[in-house]
Amino acid sequence: MTTWTDRRTTFAFTPPSDDARAWAFDLDALAAHLKREFPGAWTKPEEQLGPGSANGLSFEIQLPDGTWLRGLATQVRADSGAVSVMDTTAREVAVLAVSLRDNFVPASNLIEFYSDLGVDVGRGPDPLPAQGSVEEIAAVLQEHLNTVDV
Repeated sequence: MTTWTDRRTTFAFTPPSDDARAWAFDLDALAAHLKREFPGAWTKPEEQLGPGSANGLSFEIQLPDGTWLRGLATQVRADSGAVSVMDTTAREVAVLAVSLRDNFVPASNLIEFYSDLGVDVGRGPDPLPAQGSVEEIAAVLQEHLNTVDV
């Protein structure tokens, strides 16, 4: 049984560690996906993020319950990228995770996730289950938080 908390952190969703280009990641395609999946979504291209040459996409999406999520997708090289959501709970970010898994990435088994809390204790990415409802994915994300939030 999952112990639910309202712990907020940053979650990131990435292609598998051993295949960074598995998503054929494209920022314009992500922007279109977010606007299609989340009516009223706001997106803004970001260029030359950080000291390197990464491009990005800032976004805000509204969930069905009215909650807004704020995130940043980054693309360091062609066909490779990550999607991060800041200051979110497992239940909130699960909606986006399922949307990415079911309607954006080329195959449902191509998503790994990590959290800032996990990185702080040295935990690498975990695979996002290839199947499961939003509630089931929220439980997986919450269990991750429960094991890393010390």
